[in-house]
Amino acid sequence: MKDVNLIGKKNKIVFMWLVLFLILILISCSKDELTIKVEDVTVDGTECTFVITTEEGSTDDLAVLFTEDHEPNAAQDGYIYKQFNFTHIFTETGTKTIYLTLLKDGKIISESRKYTLKTFSKEKLSQLKYQLKNGVLMINIFPKLENTVYKVQINDDFYENDTGEFSMPINKGNINIKATAIRNDDIKFESISLTVPASADKPPEITIPLPENGYDGKWIPFNVKDDWDSNENLTITARIDEIPLFFNDSKLFPKYEIPEGEHTLEASVVDSAGNAITVNKDIRIVKEFEKNVPELYIEEGGYFRIASWKNVKPDAEVRIEQFDNGNWKEIIKAKEESPIRISSEFVSEGKGDLYRISLVSTKTHYLPSVPVFAKSEPLRRLTSTYVLSLAGADTLFGAGEDYYLQGRIAVGEEKHLRIEPEVTVKIGRGSSLLINGSIEMDGQRGRISFVSLASSDGIRIGSGGFMLARNVDFGNTNIVGERGSVIILDNCNVDTTLVFSGEYLQLYNSTLNGGLNIENSVDSVIYNTEINEGFESNQVDNALIVNSIMNCNTGVMVFSEINIYQSTVELKELSLKNFTTLNLYHCKGVTDLTKMNYGSSIYVDACNFQESILSVENISSAVIPKDLKDIISVKTDDKSTLVFY
Repeated sequence: MKDVNLIGKKNKIVFMWLVLFLILILISCSKDELTIKVEDVTVDGTECTFVITTEEGSTDDLAVLFTEDHEPNAAQDGYIYKQFNFTHIFTETGTKTIYLTLLKDGKIISESRKYTLKTFSKEKLSQLKYQLKNGVLMINIFPKLENTVYKVQINDDFYENDTGEFSMPINKGNINIKATAIRNDDIKFESISLTVPASADKPPEITIPLPENGYDGKWIPFNVKDDWDSNENLTITARIDEIPLFFNDSKLFPKYEIPEGEHTLEASVVDSAGNAITVNKDIRIVKEFEKNVPELYIEEGGYFRIASWKNVKPDAEVRIEQFDNGNWKEIIKAKEESPIRISSEFVSEGKGDLYRISLVSTKTHYLPSVPVFAKSEPLRRLTSTYVLSLAGADTLFGAGEDYYLQGRIAVGEEKHLRIEPEVTVKIGRGSSLLINGSIEMDGQRGRISFVSLASSDGIRIGSGGFMLARNVDFGNTNIVGERGSVIILDNCNVDTTLVFSGEYLQLYNSTLNGGLNIENSVDSVIYNTEINEGFESNQVDNALIVNSIMNCNTGVMVFSEINIYQSTVELKELSLKNFTTLNLYHCKGVTDLTKMNYGSSIYVDACNFQESILSVENISSAVIPKDLKDIISVKTDDKSTLVFY
C-alpha cells in the first residue's frame, strides 16, 4: 500500500513538471508570435515606400518578408527587408496585392498582412523655363496639358495652378526651383529642378523688332528687360539723327516723324546699379507704295476654292485675307507660286465670301488687291426687265439687257444680286435699290451703266451689306453706305457725292465728280482715284490715299487720320479740326490756305508744293522740310509748334 502511494505521488510530480513544461513552451511561443502593422505606404510611380512596425511595438532582431500575389510558402519565398522603413520597386504598373510577414532568425513568426495598392507610370516634364525681370521671377512649365495641376516649390514656398505659369517677386540670392505636375487621373510627373543664380545684377537687355515690311517713321518697337529694375527705374535715352525719341510702353516715339531714307538709331539704357547697354541700329524708312497692284482670281471647286494671282514680285509674301465681322483676317500665307487651295473652313454657306490678297515686303509697301466675291449657289436669271421685286432670291441681271427698277427694290440679307457686262439699270422716280446682302457689278467685259431718272434715292448699302462694282458708270445716282457697310469701286465714275459711313471703303482707278464724304470709318483705301468738288472726313481712322488727285474747292477733316502718298493735292481751302492728323508723302500741288486748330497736326515729307499759307493755331503742330520754308507762309500762335527739318 505504501508503494502504491509512492507511485501515485511520483506520477503527480511528473504530471506537474509536464504541465509546467507546456506552460513554458506556450510562454516562449507567445513571445515569438507577433502581429505586423503597416504604418504608412507612399506610392510614387512604381516606387513604393513602406513604414512597418508591430502591434506590440517591438522590431528588434526582426525582418520583413515581402511577397507579391501570394502568401509565403517559406521564409525564403520573396524579398527580405531588414529595415522596417524600406522602398520596393515594382517592374510593372497596375493594381498590386502584396503580403507582408515577420521573420526572426530565418523563421516566419507572424501571420501575413495583406495590402492592396496601385502603381502607375510617371510622365516627364519636358521643360522648365524661367525669366527674371524687374525683380519678378517668371516660371513656365512644359508641356501644357488639360486637366493637369502644376506644382512648383520656390525655396520653402509652394504654389500650384492649372496653367503652369507662375510669377512672384524675389530677393537677390540663389533660388532653388522644383516643379512637378499631376493629372486628374492621378498620373504624376517626375519632378524637374534647377537653380536660378539670382545674386548678380546684370546689364539690361534690348530688342528692336522692327516691322517686317519696313519702318514707316512713326514709332519704333523697343523692348527693354532688366533683371531687377522696372522700366520706370531705368534711364533710357535714344535718338535718330537730331530727332530725340521718347520711351513709353515698349515703344520709342520720335518728337516728330522720321523722314524717308537711311538713318541710325542710337539708344542706351542704364539700370539703378549703373549697368549700361548701348545699341546702334541702321534703319531704312520707306514712304512710297508700289504702283502695280496685285490681282486676285477665285475659282469655285465644290467644297473648296482655288486662289491665283498675278502682279506679285518675288520679294513679296502673299497673304490671302477674308472679310469677316467687319475686319480683314488672314487665312493663308504663301510664298510659292499660285494657285493655292482655300479649304472649306473659309468657305461660308449661304452668304458668300469676300477675299483679297495683301503683300508684305522688306523693300516697299504694297496696296491690297481689289477684293473678289465668291458664292457657289446658283442665280435666278430675271426673265422680265421691268423689276418690281427680287422675290428674296439670288438674282442675275443678264448681259446686254436694260432693266428698269420701280419702287423700293431690296437685296435681302445673305442674298446676292449679280449684274453682268453691258447692262443698263434705270432707277425710276421715287425708287431705290437697298442692299442688305451683296451686289456685284462686273463690267470688265463691257461697262455697266446706272441711271437715276429724276430724283431718286439711288443705291443705299445697309448695315452688313456690301457693293462691289468694276467698270460701272453711276450717272446722277446717289450712293450711300450706311454704318456697317462695305463699298468697293474699281474703274468707276460717280457723278454725285459718294457718302460713306461704313466699315470698309476701297476706291481704285475711279473718278468722283461730286466729291467724297466719309464718316465713322475705320478702314479706307483710295488708289489712282480723282476726287473733285470736295472732300470731307469726320472720325475717320487711318484713311490711305495713294497716287490720286484731290482737285477740290474745299477739304474738311475732323477728328481723322489721313495719310496721302504720291498724290496731287490741289485745294482752295483745307481745314484740319479737332485732333486731326494729316501726313503728306511725295505729294505735289497747291493749297491756297490751310487752317489748323484744336490739337491738329500736319507732317510733310519729300513734297513739292507751290506757294501757300498755313495757319497753325490752338495747340496744333506742323513739321515741314526746310526746303519749303520760303514757299509756305506759316502763321502760328504761342500755343502751337512749328518745326522745319
